[in-house]
Amino acid sequence: AVYDKQIDTTKHTGNKPVNSNGYIRMQAFCKLVFDDIEKDAVIAAGHSLWFRSFFRTYLPSTMEHVSKKKKLINGGVVGFTLQRITTDSGEHRYLIDPKSLTTLHGGF
Repeated sequence: AVYDKQIDTTKHTGNKPVNSNGYIRMQAFCKLVFDDIEKDAVIAAGHSLWFRSFFRTYLPSTMEHVSKKKKLINGGVVGFTLQRITTDSGEHRYLIDPKSLTTLHGGF
C-alpha cells in the first residue's frame, strides 16, 4: 500500500536519452516538481554527482557552499526549498533558497 500511495516511478524511463544532457534533465525535474506534483514536499533520490550539479546550478552563483565542491556521501540526506520565479517574458527560472539548505544525515 505504501508503494501504491507514496511512490511514483512513472517518470523513471531507464537510460538517459542521447539527445539530452544534465541541464535539460535538471530543468525537467524542476518543472515536474512545480507542474505535476500536488504535494507540499517531494523526496527525491539520486546519484551524488547529480545532486552536486543540481546545487551548482540552482544555488546562487555568488554563494560558497560545500555542496558545490563535494558530493553528498552515500545515504546522505539534505533538505532545501526549491523556488520558481517567472520572468517578465514568462520564462521559469529555478533556484534553491540558500537559507533553507540543511544537512539532515551524513554530509558532503
